[in-house]
Amino acid sequence: MLMPNAPSAAVGTKFSLTGPNLTYCVACASGTVAIGNAYRAVREDRVNLAFAGGAEYLDDAHGHIFRGFDVAGALVKNCDQPELANRPFDQQRTGFLFSQGGAAVLVLEELEHARRRGAPILAEIVGYAETFDAYSMMSMPAGGEQIERMMRLALDDAGVGADEVDYINAHGTGTEINDRVEAETIERVFGKRVLVNTTKSLLGHTIGASGAIEALVTALSLRHGTTHICKNLENPVRELNFVRKVEAHDLRVGLTQSFAFGGHNAALVLRRYP
Repeated sequence: MLMPNAPSAAVGTKFSLTGPNLTYCVACASGTVAIGNAYRAVREDRVNLAFAGGAEYLDDAHGHIFRGFDVAGALVKNCDQPELANRPFDQQRTGFLFSQGGAAVLVLEELEHARRRGAPILAEIVGYAETFDAYSMMSMPAGGEQIERMMRLALDDAGVGADEVDYINAHGTGTEINDRVEAETIERVFGKRVLVNTTKSLLGHTIGASGAIEALVTALSLRHGTTHICKNLENPVRELNFVRKVEAHDLRVGLTQSFAFGGHNAALVLRRYP
């Protein structure tokens, strides 16, 4: 028997947390969806504090999962130089670099609750949206219609315009279709001004943990006013404002987004605090 809810159940039992205890199984968007729904619960006064995030460990002793990804053409190739193989958003990208054993958990709470306990506030979540492609288990529509709709819904939920977003932590897997569709959609919604990077260029793809890790990176980037680079990006798939070197920036609003096998899309909008 498989128990995807085991991590959240174990944490709840360990710390005697008797409120809602939920697990979202949404492949690569799981962490983002978990944080988004926890954000909604806090915003709607259903809870005043929530722990939300994502974790992933694929026990694949016989390599069946990896072979499945490989047959689908999703895994990175050209690994004779491993340090150069992972190259999201580059024209020479060949697939995603699988990363094992990742996790991130965020504490979400109402502002006054955080102030009362003297919590260090990294950022404010101000918007969330999710859509579904209804297209394919392993691919996405070439037009990115539901991805674009998700971005616009997230902005509407946050009450911010596309021109107010300073930074996007993209899904950026390194697969041929993801990076092309994502880059085109970012340009349609935000133009070429907004800073763009992908944490997967540094860590690889942590699947269910990736959205939570990238939400944390987005919060830290807003707090510290800087972003990490897009590693191994030499010839970008589109001329967006990809981060090529670490510099100081006035980052006020950021967006992080995840696209999952099956067709699930989710995005969070964060604002710098204060």
